[in-house]
Amino acid sequence: MATTQVKQGRKGAGRDFVGDIRIMGSSPAAAASLSPIGRGIAEMSLQLLPVLQTTLDIHQLIGLFHGHAKQVIHHDSVLYRHPKEGAGVSIGEPGRHSCTYRLVVEGAALGEIAFSRSRSFSAPEISLLECLVCALVYPLRNGLSYKAAMEEARRDSLTGVYNRGVMEAALEREVGLAHRYRSPLSLIFMDIDYFKSINDTYGHTVGDEAIREFARCVNEKIRATDILSRYGGDEFVAILPNTTLEGADLLANRIREGMMQSRGFAEMARGMRITASIGIASLEGGETAQHLLDRADRLLNLAKQAGRDCVRRAS
Repeated sequence: MATTQVKQGRKGAGRDFVGDIRIMGSSPAAAASLSPIGRGIAEMSLQLLPVLQTTLDIHQLIGLFHGHAKQVIHHDSVLYRHPKEGAGVSIGEPGRHSCTYRLVVEGAALGEIAFSRSRSFSAPEISLLECLVCALVYPLRNGLSYKAAMEEARRDSLTGVYNRGVMEAALEREVGLAHRYRSPLSLIFMDIDYFKSINDTYGHTVGDEAIREFARCVNEKIRATDILSRYGGDEFVAILPNTTLEGADLLANRIREGMMQSRGFAEMARGMRITASIGIASLEGGETAQHLLDRADRLLNLAKQAGRDCVRRAS
């Protein structure tokens, strides 16, 4: 049988309430039925559950929950956050008074949800919110699992960075935004020098380690808003929104320096210095995403022709 525990964390001067909702078991219906509000409120939660089970999208799920819960208990806003899973939904304008719950189901943390409005929440309203939130946790867990699965499908299995398909879609989007808002956009195309020799000399296991370490070195240098993807083999592409050609040049050289300082490369190279060739280009007026990518690719080839371990940029 499922059980629900609500642990109060803070309740001050009628303004704020912070608590934990912990559900153990596998039946949200049973959890709702054990709420102190009673059978009538439990039935209300059970009516909400099928509505929430119609979607796995977190934004839609919180939106549906907000729309239903607002009819039961007035609130001006709802905020859901789960930083670890990269999930966040904010609906409405936050008010002065809030009621916040940390959500845990069967030992798994699902983030927290907060309700706010201009006046304080009464004790009966808080109890009713607790019951409604109990109906949310299992659909929310399913939505988070789906989100994680979709995100995993977008990632390269070896390095954890985005795959080529994600890069191509992201580049089309960023090129459109850059043209629309007349903002700079740069692209870095790079690969590991003499990678075939690394595989031939040390084996594919060391080659895979080199690719992973290269991705780590690049990730360490780029911003959170930049988009790094594995284009194929040892080739990588970094999309740099709001970045000029000069800024991309600085970043490219920091990546090269990071490789020279990498302990991971030092340990696996066994006397061989691992370097990268890099081509960079910035978006020009009216240019397509494919044309920008092709220019950066050609500049990468120029870097190789120039002796490798260098950066070549559009003039």
